[in-house]
Amino acid sequence: MKALLKSNVVIVTCALLWCACVYAEEDIAYLAPGKQGYWQVWVMDTQGQQHRQLTHSAFDKNSLSWFPDGKRLLVNGSQGELHEVGLANAKELPITMPLKGFIDASLAPDGKSVVFSLSTSDSVDDNNLWRLPLDGSDQQKLTNMRHMQHEPRWHPDGKTVYFLSGDGGEAHDIWALDLVSGSKRQLTFNSLYNFDVVADTKGRLVFSSNRAGNYDLWLRESNGKLKQLTTDAALDAAPSWSPKGDAVVFQSTRDGAYNLWRLTLDDGELTQLTQFTSGARKPLWRPQSAQGKSVL
Repeated sequence: MKALLKSNVVIVTCALLWCACVYAEEDIAYLAPGKQGYWQVWVMDTQGQQHRQLTHSAFDKNSLSWFPDGKRLLVNGSQGELHEVGLANAKELPITMPLKGFIDASLAPDGKSVVFSLSTSDSVDDNNLWRLPLDGSDQQKLTNMRHMQHEPRWHPDGKTVYFLSGDGGEAHDIWALDLVSGSKRQLTFNSLYNFDVVADTKGRLVFSSNRAGNYDLWLRESNGKLKQLTTDAALDAAPSWSPKGDAVVFQSTRDGAYNLWRLTLDDGELTQLTQFTSGARKPLWRPQSAQGKSVL
């Protein structure tokens, strides 16, 4: 009997260790449709070899953030839903917030608060940015600007939030908000449409823009110098920095439907990571602090 129990313990332990090793390699989260047609959360390894669907709930997911431990994701639905999803158990835990209907939720690097875009008027083009701790206390309006402020994204140091501002005309420009002083700085000026801005630890920004005609990826160095990263007639968007800052993963229509690609910055090598006929979008690399660690 003791031998049987010991054998069962060994089997369970080995299974848990195997799961931990497999899940620890799932370093990129993204959105793709599930069987019911809703946009769901998936995870994969950086080579695009292993794919696993995490969520199955009946609503469209719209934005993702990793918690700093790399074991959980914050998921914002298209109607303002907010859930925490565990990587190991795939449980979806709803988070109740005092404000409703917000979009583009982005989790702070310390995992304690979110910034998001919200309209408190009847207009669909009158959004400003807000910050709210996950415990629902001390909500703070960060901007009070006309028209549309959206897609906030944190600098990894947690001191700056980058966002997009547009008036419904022919331009959506990138701004930086200093959370310490409250000051705002415009980084692009009437440069047509700029979307999906994301910063690395060096202060470099990568974003999608049609300033050269097509929607391509652009790099803005910390000194303000711009460099075009992709040149394709397809729509390239939603980039995410690799933890080392040597590559980005992004969505592109270059094979028809949206799918995910990895771009190595030093040599420009492109690798397709997904081949879903129904599409895949909004990839997000795990934080560097969580790379290769157990998710159990």
